[in-house]
Amino acid sequence: EPEIQRISNILDDKGNWDKRLGALKALHSIVIADISTKRNFQPVMSSTLKITLKAQVEDLRSAISREACAVVRALVACSENKNNWEYMSAWFLQSLFNNSCATVQIISQNADETLRCIAACGYISRNAMLTFLKNCAQKHSVIRRNAFQCLLLILQNCDPSVSQRHTTQICRMRSR
Repeated sequence: EPEIQRISNILDDKGNWDKRLGALKALHSIVIADISTKRNFQPVMSSTLKITLKAQVEDLRSAISREACAVVRALVACSENKNNWEYMSAWFLQSLFNNSCATVQIISQNADETLRCIAACGYISRNAMLTFLKNCAQKHSVIRRNAFQCLLLILQNCDPSVSQRHTTQICRMRSR
């Protein structure tokens, strides 16, 4: 936990992007070691890293955004505690959707790849599903297309019980 707090403090410093990049790489290493099984993982992520990691995803520096997306993808891939990831799955989605239509290609490609990774993981929260569905009605065609492609991935990869939980939301969206 002290290491996570140190990383969070570095990520809060908007002035030094080299240090932030190093902190993101350190966080990536911690995530790969699967911190999701550690005690108090979810509260620590919520209180310490949620906002700072989301800010890094939204950063206009392509190196920072790319590494932040890599951390989120690692959270999806390496989290053995699926309940923790399901809870966190909605945190970064709107920022990723917004970045998916960025004019900087590295940012948009990484955001798109991260969205697809989240959609294909097979376990997303109700809030995450609502975000995917809401973006299916976006005015921006790139965001709308990405949302529909992600929705298709969700339907293909989710356990039937998970997709059953979201059936009402999908039907409501379809009837609009």
